[in-house]
Amino acid sequence: MEWASESGAVRRHRIGGERRDGPAAAQQPEREALAPEPLADACGGGARTRKRSGEGSGGGARRGTGTGLSEARAALGLALYLLALRALVQLSLRQLVLRGAAVGHQGEFDAHQARDYLEHITSIGPRTTGSPENEILTVHYLLEQIKLIEAQSNSLHKISVDVQRPTGSFSIDFLGGFTSYYDNITNVVVKLEPRDGAQHAVLANCHFDSVANSPGPENPWLVQAYVSAAKHPFASVVAQEVFQSGIIPSDTDFRIYRDFGNIPGIDLAFIENGYIYHTKYDTADRILTDSIQRAGDNILAVLKYLATSDMLASSSKYQHGNMVFFDVLGLFVIAYPSRVGSIINYMVVMAVVLYLGRKLLHPKYKTATYTKDFFCGLGITLISWFTSLVTVLIIAVFISLIGQSLSWYNHFYVSVCLYGTAAVAKIIFIHTLAKRFYYVINFIYLAKSTKRTMLSLTLVCTVTFLLVCSGTFFPYSSSSASPKPKRVFLQHTTRTFHDLDGNVAKRDSGVWINGFDYTGMSHITPHIPEINDTVRADCEENAPLCGFPWYLPVHFLIRKNWYLPAPEVSPREPAHFRLVSKEQTPWDSIKLTFEATGPSHMSFYVRTHKGATLSQWSLGNGTPVTSKGGDYFVFYSHGLQASTWHFWIEVQVLEEQPEGMVTVAIAAHYFSGEDKRSSQLDALREKFPDWTFPSAWVCTYNLFVF
Repeated sequence: MEWASESGAVRRHRIGGERRDGPAAAQQPEREALAPEPLADACGGGARTRKRSGEGSGGGARRGTGTGLSEARAALGLALYLLALRALVQLSLRQLVLRGAAVGHQGEFDAHQARDYLEHITSIGPRTTGSPENEILTVHYLLEQIKLIEAQSNSLHKISVDVQRPTGSFSIDFLGGFTSYYDNITNVVVKLEPRDGAQHAVLANCHFDSVANSPGPENPWLVQAYVSAAKHPFASVVAQEVFQSGIIPSDTDFRIYRDFGNIPGIDLAFIENGYIYHTKYDTADRILTDSIQRAGDNILAVLKYLATSDMLASSSKYQHGNMVFFDVLGLFVIAYPSRVGSIINYMVVMAVVLYLGRKLLHPKYKTATYTKDFFCGLGITLISWFTSLVTVLIIAVFISLIGQSLSWYNHFYVSVCLYGTAAVAKIIFIHTLAKRFYYVINFIYLAKSTKRTMLSLTLVCTVTFLLVCSGTFFPYSSSSASPKPKRVFLQHTTRTFHDLDGNVAKRDSGVWINGFDYTGMSHITPHIPEINDTVRADCEENAPLCGFPWYLPVHFLIRKNWYLPAPEVSPREPAHFRLVSKEQTPWDSIKLTFEATGPSHMSFYVRTHKGATLSQWSLGNGTPVTSKGGDYFVFYSHGLQASTWHFWIEVQVLEEQPEGMVTVAIAAHYFSGEDKRSSQLDALREKFPDWTFPSAWVCTYNLFVF
């Protein structure tokens, strides 16, 4: 192959119709290669020129043996280049901060002290919202440490503390859309300010609660502040855009400030080793002290920069729209307004258009022939991409059908050796078929032939494929150093379905099981035979979200779940739900008022019947927000000593229906205390292999029709 100077374009070597066996022809390869000539036979079946002896067979360089590298050298050079690139990136990622004697200096961030705080908080155990561990023990520890800091502070600044327990509600377009209602949730606010006060403020925020069963922007001036002040910058607009696109079903606390408080900000997080995120392995000891130091240095530097700059007082002066930003190996950050990026992109496009226009209008070129050649080359490139994608999809589908999917999950190199080699080999193969063209491919450089490369890639792909099919690569791992567990949700639930008259129409109990990956229970069944496809959960078609106690509205992400029969649950503090009133409004809608009490986390579901619509309610901003699938989902949480939850919904009835106008259901989730456990749930958890992380809790589900 040959590196072409025309980006993405396929350029035909001059071949003509003359003979190539004469000495004169052998003495003029360079002139022939550079001389423009009509390319009428570039595509189609009109090829009449044969390959010269000594040339590579697969779309290779046609300039003689002296101008290109041998295939072995090209492959070696490519391998060394990729290894060096990988080493450089890895070095930048592992570039930690060795503070030495600087630790503890006044005015600097102290990672060792921060780790002491972190380890003390995580030692309390799971700290779900509403649990005593979170609302009492953690808050008490934080207040103690704040008092110690206040005692050591100088007289130039004033520290004030406010423990808030707010109540509120909002709707959010996340996980398909739902509404959240919180009551008496504990926030600890610490205000540090000069003695004479300040007009503006910078907020640094983090949460001290944890998820169940685990221990633990349009504001470019903020990006510019990070670029200017961060000591160890690490940022990428690509990561931000991928996150904001919704491809990753996750969100952060920062979104609440941005969407509902109109407060701009920057979100900082540790991103490595997502395999253990929100599992029992997500412990403080897996965060390096030097990583804490890097993050602390950056946060403190940015806070100081913002607090002493005029950006807070006149941020509107620094509005430049969205920003494009990225760091260079963690050394510095390049940032510029997105409009500048657009200008650069347009300039590149214009340069390409002008170049092609010059070629088309050049008197030495025949326009029709050149145009045909150009689109022919473009078509070959697109075909190579398409066939590469199809090949990878065929391999993936076949592996899934034989039950060996996710083999790469615990072995990243499998994805490279299986899918990467298949994709590159297919691209090379398509270009090899079009051997009369020059082409650009970013993986192979200056190689005279592609035969060995293509055969090597095919061999690696084939061997890896056979190993995957044989089950050699198990997807999960319980390694203490690098665990990659399978996540499973177990909910021991009792479901009660009431009819329109309030009578119990159906009641059952069981352990509802959800596997949070594509393999479902296929790897679990050999260890726990009772969990098999005979206990697949059936959807209750007339119930919202299929009649199951979803904690969050992720039903559209999970296609399969299982319902293993089990005895009824009897929480010591059962949930209560009742209709307080039903009244006709002046605008001919039906207002249903409810009250509910229960554990710290509950989910409320609504489905309107035919001829009825949910017009408004007392939640969020008053306008009901549907979840994916058309049902309504409300996520409820409360702290300690919360009052009874009172709320109402209004249903607009267009025509009376014998089956009622609306179905509602409420699920109570017990994440803390003795009610969280049951003997059947504990026994089932013990059966799961050590490479799984079963997150288990007790819940109840009650459905009503009105």
